[in-house]
Amino acid sequence: MRAAIYVRFSADPQGTALGVERQRADCEALCERRSWKVAEVYVDNDVSATSSKPRPAYARLLEDIDAGVVDAVVVWDLDRLYRKPAELEDFMLLAEKYSPIRPTRR
Repeated sequence: MRAAIYVRFSADPQGTALGVERQRADCEALCERRSWKVAEVYVDNDVSATSSKPRPAYARLLEDIDAGVVDAVVVWDLDRLYRKPAELEDFMLLAEKYSPIRPTRR
């Protein structure tokens, strides 16, 4: 399984990246427990959830999912992944498009 790790920290005025590094360490530990290979770590540091600043790493992540570069996405918490419910909906649609697990109807 090729996993993408996405980390985002909203406010890092000193540029220490400590928040994203803590998230990264936890996500890497999860990948290791599941025997998943980390294909890439996508980092958007000092990017607020409420701002309209672009998230270049998030955009690359979506492109890589669509290109089949990764099989799974690992985040520290869902609120690190999306800002608005519409973004989560778009992400879920993309994930469903490539998911090997298909829902069954009863």
